[in-house]
Amino acid sequence: MPPAPTPPLHVEGTLTVSTNGAAVRITGGPEGQLRVEIDDLATLQKLRELANALPGPGGAAGPSKREQTRRAAEALDRFGLTATIVLAGQPIATVGRGVTAGAVSKLMNLGPIDISKSAVLKLGGSLFTN
Repeated sequence: MPPAPTPPLHVEGTLTVSTNGAAVRITGGPEGQLRVEIDDLATLQKLRELANALPGPGGAAGPSKREQTRRAAEALDRFGLTATIVLAGQPIATVGRGVTAGAVSKLMNLGPIDISKSAVLKLGGSLFTN
């Protein structure tokens, strides 16, 4: 029997998460919309390093970036949320409820995430390979 559907989450307000000088602001909006704001590429790199340092179950190596992306997409979708990732004021990706893989994510096998053309120009594939 399939698991019972998860009721959607409603997120209101803004949460700022920071560590070692890297900060991310997550703002909730209507209809399950989230805006994840990252000030600059250096901050994104610091956050990436932090995520890569997190161990997996039992202290094993953590999941690959591709697997992290897929898991994030599944969790957001399950809870009825859609996140727009904004880097230096420009939307670079959308992930979550109702999002299908764009051409870039299909090429990189990232799962259901829509990566903007500006992200490809700004970041190349370096932040998504593992």
